[in-house]
Amino acid sequence: MNKVFIMGRFGKSPELRTTESGKSFMRASLAVPREYGEKNAADFFNITAWGKTAETIAQYFDKGKPILVEGHLQTNKYDDKNGQTHYNTEILVDRFNFIPKNDGAKAENTQSEQPSFDDVPEDLTEDDLPF
Repeated sequence: MNKVFIMGRFGKSPELRTTESGKSFMRASLAVPREYGEKNAADFFNITAWGKTAETIAQYFDKGKPILVEGHLQTNKYDDKNGQTHYNTEILVDRFNFIPKNDGAKAENTQSEQPSFDDVPEDLTEDDLPF
C-alpha cells in the first residue's frame, strides 16, 4: 500500500499551470515541522496535484497557509541535457483538507513537547534551510 498523509505549510504560493494538452496541475513544497531536533526546523516535501484538485488548491492557498494532504508517493526518473540521470520523489495529492485557523490560544500541555504549526514561521521558505 502506498498512502501518505502530511500536514504542512506552503513554502511558496502554489502556482496553477496547464499542460500542452490542456490539463491543469500544480506543484508546490510543504514545510513540515520536525518532531525532534532543532526547534523551528522543518522538512520540505514536494507535492503535485492535477485537475480540479490543483485548481482548488491554487485558488484557496497561499505561501505559509497550512494544508492536510492525502496522497501517494511517486519517484520520477529523468535524464538532463548532459545525459546525467536524476530522480525525484513527490507526493501526488489525492485529497486535501483545510486546516482551521488557530485562534491564538495554545493548549496547555506540560507532558509533551510535540511540535505544532505554531512553531514553524509562516514565512519559512526552502531558501531558509542551512543545506
